[in-house]
Formats: sequence, C-alpha cells, structure tokens
Amino acid sequence: SLVYNPVIKNTVDNVNFFTYRVIPNNISASFIIERLTTSTSDYMPSNGTRLQQNYIDNVKNWIQQGAKDENGNLPVKPDLMPNITGYLIFNTNFTMRFDSIRYGGVPYYAAVVPHDSALYFPFFATDEADSADAVPIGSLTNCRMEFSLNKDGFPSNNVVSAFFNPVPPVWICSVNTGQWAPGTTVYFRFYANDGHHFQDSEFPRTSSLTFYKSLYSIYVQ
Repeated sequence: SLVYNPVIKNTVDNVNFFTYRVIPNNISASFIIERLTTSTSDYMPSNGTRLQQNYIDNVKNWIQQGAKDENGNLPVKPDLMPNITGYLIFNTNFTMRFDSIRYGGVPYYAAVVPHDSALYFPFFATDEADSADAVPIGSLTNCRMEFSLNKDGFPSNNVVSAFFNPVPPVWICSVNTGQWAPGTTVYFRFYANDGHHFQDSEFPRTSSLTFYKSLYSIYVQ
C-alpha cells in the first residue's frame, strides 16, 4: 500500500507535489517523508503526536535501501489501475468553461452550470504502469461517467459513455443538464479500464474524502 502506490492528495504545501507514497531509493520523491517531516499542520501520524526523529530516520533508511519487503525482496513497479486525475466542463463550442465557477465562490463546492444546456465533460486519465504494460490513453476502455443525486449513490443507472479526443488526449462525455430541475446538486464519478484489471478505475470512490465528492459535483442553476 506504500511502494509505487499513487497518492490522491499530492501536496501539503502547494509547493512540492508528489506522485507516489514511496519510490525506492528516492527519499525526496516519496510523499510519506514529506508527510512525516512537513512544517505544516498536515503531518502524519494524524493523532497530533509527531514521530521521533529516529523513527523517521528508519523510514528514510528503508527507502534508501530499496524499500524491501519483510523477506528482503526488492519491489517491482506494478501494473496499477488507470488513475483519473481531473476534469473540466465546457459548452460544446469550448468557448465557455464552467468548472471554474463554484457555488458560493468556494473552490471545492459544486460547479455552477446552466439548466437545459448541452455540456462537454473532458476528463484526464493516466495508466500507471511500467512502460511495457502502460496502455495509451486512447486505448482505455469502459470510459464513462455516472450521475447521482446522492454523493454515495453509485453505481448509478444514469450513465454517459465517453468518446476519445486525441489532441489534447482526453475522454469527453456529452451531457444535457435539462434532465435535472434548477436548484439540483448532482454528483458524478468517472470510470476507465486499461484491459488488465477486472474492476474499472473509479474516481471519486465511496472511500474518497468528502472534499472530492463535493468537487466532483454540479449545481444546476
């Protein structure tokens, strides 16, 4: 759950950004070290008591020596499920962007969208794998988004398939907001599969922070 495991929250100071929790032989790129040593209040462990320096040094030594498992085996970068990294909302002419307009002006509240309008939802995905196993973004399958009036009401019967746009490489879902009454908050999730896993990637997930569930929602005005 640590080595080569992608992070969801990737920064604690909006200055240094990380991709993985632990990268063998690379202390500075391992987010766990940032979380243990940050001068911000967003440190681990979250119980309010910082780890003693000797324990932090043990973690650093473990990473520097290759992040071996309990049997002394060096880790192999896994063929992870695709990672959904973000989305935008445009009108179909791409002349107006709506994901930057947030309810109440709060950056992580629902995006405010017009009622009875055709919109495009481009979403970004990467395939987290070694180069030999990585799938081109355009070759991902089961790319779609689902909508629900309940932030945890997924899977949903309200499903929109995505089509691939090569430049820039994104998957796009076409949605008409006329299906919801004005004043409705609608939650959504994105899905993709690299063909190597039985289960589709999903984001946000039911286990995701409420922050992300709010960020991945729209308010129909």
